Amino acid sequence: MAVFARDRFTCQMCGKLEGNTALLVADHREAHRGDPSLFWDEDNIQTLCKSPCHDKHKQALEQDTRFQGGVWD
Repeated sequence: MAVFARDRFTCQMCGKLEGNTALLVADHREAHRGDPSLFWDEDNIQTLCKSPCHDKHKQALEQDTRFQGGVWD
């Protein structure tokens, strides 16, 4: 909730203001991969609208960047 308030309940990708927090996602900018310091770092978290920014655009971006040189990270 602190991240949503900091970001003014606004998607950091598309700029949409969303008052219904059920339609927002606290998204990690950099994948934490189990690292607690990245997981809990509020500077590593951003507000995204659930659809389409998190569920479509961000997920597609993450899938594209995980595959590197023929080996899955």
